[in-house]
Amino acid sequence: SAFIFPKNEILLIKQSVPTRAFILARVCDVKGLSHVRHVMGQALRRYDTLEKSFDLSNDYRGQAQIQCGNWV
Repeated sequence: SAFIFPKNEILLIKQSVPTRAFILARVCDVKGLSHVRHVMGQALRRYDTLEKSFDLSNDYRGQAQIQCGNWV
């Protein structure tokens, strides 16, 4: 069955706590997403990899921040 989840909520939770405090399994359990935890884990790993790649270049970093609206 399909599920509807607010855009980026897991990512916002991950970014709001210290790295060692974020436990995907616990977040997924609380949010009722245990059945898709493996997919969420893959997506978060891809996000981290892409974020690091974009951070290597000032041009890419600026464009990525503009596109996503995240000016951190």
